[in-house]
Amino acid sequence: MNPNAAICRCVALAGPASILLPSGDDGLGVQMPSDRLTASKKAIRGISIGGMMEMMMHGNAAMVETGMADQAKAGGSGLQIVPLTGCLGAEIRNVDLATLDEAGWKAVYDAWVKYLVIFIPNQGHLTPDDHLAIGAHFGRWDEEVSQGSTADVLDKYSQIKVLHNEGVRADRWHADTTGSENPPRATVFRLIEAPAFRGDTIWSNQYAAYESLSAPMRNLLDGLTAFHQSNVKKGLEAVHPVVRTNPETGQRYLFVNRLVTRHIVEMSPSESEALLRYLFDWQEQVRLQVRHTWSPGDVAIWDNCATLHHAVRDYLEPRVAHRLMIVGDHRYDKPDRWAPFESNEAAFLNPNLYDGAALAALTK
Repeated sequence: MNPNAAICRCVALAGPASILLPSGDDGLGVQMPSDRLTASKKAIRGISIGGMMEMMMHGNAAMVETGMADQAKAGGSGLQIVPLTGCLGAEIRNVDLATLDEAGWKAVYDAWVKYLVIFIPNQGHLTPDDHLAIGAHFGRWDEEVSQGSTADVLDKYSQIKVLHNEGVRADRWHADTTGSENPPRATVFRLIEAPAFRGDTIWSNQYAAYESLSAPMRNLLDGLTAFHQSNVKKGLEAVHPVVRTNPETGQRYLFVNRLVTRHIVEMSPSESEALLRYLFDWQEQVRLQVRHTWSPGDVAIWDNCATLHHAVRDYLEPRVAHRLMIVGDHRYDKPDRWAPFESNEAAFLNPNLYDGAALAALTK
């Protein structure tokens, strides 16, 4: 195959940020409507291979979903939002979070709602005050929610928790602090120090996890609640609906996780174990994921309710991050479709063989 062929399948667009679009006419890359495909073929004529290489080497190109990048102008510069997978995740480029204006913040917030987790590189200059100011654009923070456990907090900034690899590692799928009655709605995470090419974090889309289940399974889950219990902070436990609704968008998402969810309240222990094992495997599958390799100065902001995350434990070097969590904005009504499970020993016996009073005594 001609090594330049992949380059020849792209078209450069003029604007504050250069974008490369795959032509899609040979089965490779993203399919384009016929009118855009014709325009792409016309536009690419006269652009040399060397010119394409030059643009790509200077980082002005991005392959994105459906061949389009969301763009917004903020603070006089071009803010570029580049989707990373077909399910969730986007990188925001050409932005300084310390100086972003209100129009820029609206674009960032909208991207967070749309992509669930956003990554903003090259923010190593941010201060703890900047970190708090960033969090304020996503809601209210306080000390109890941000800490979530007994781990270290940043000196003079008790709202910011210091995470490092000397303590408990979150190397199982989870959402933060779901043992609380009102779990955080968002996490603002700033990477301070990290090993090179190790210590990735993976996120999973729980809207898609729920919507991709069959209708009978969704119907069953809609009436269930689950008991969550922290394995870090004693006494941090709560019962939550297995499926919750985002009050801002109306979307429904799966709300259980392998690390903290202990059992389904309305089911027997064996039924609960079987269903949770299935749901855990379903919500963690590769098709629902985005994976991020960290660099010092990266900022990640994610929806802590509608995503799960998993920190890959493949390093020994120091890894330090500052985490701020945003207070949950809604206390969810628990479904009352079924009562909590109670064992019924009488159900295992043939009522034709035993006196009714004797059977009734077994249920007391």
